[in-house]
Amino acid sequence: MHEELIEYYEALKLCEDCEEIITKLREHLALINKDSIVSKKVNIINNSNNVNVIRETLFQLIFYLYGK
Repeated sequence: MHEELIEYYEALKLCEDCEEIITKLREHLALINKDSIVSKKVNIINNSNNVNVIRETLFQLIFYLYGK
């Protein structure tokens, strides 16, 4: 699961039109078991249209999940 999140992160760094990637990312995040920190990060990703905010929040989420 974490590997897929890294793939989304890498794709967001390279995309020109990120809408499709963001949509798939949001669908993937819906399947993740969430504690309060993960829920906050997912909420930011789901409610933002700014690719930079989504990418940075995804990076923080990946870092958090690997630290668990």
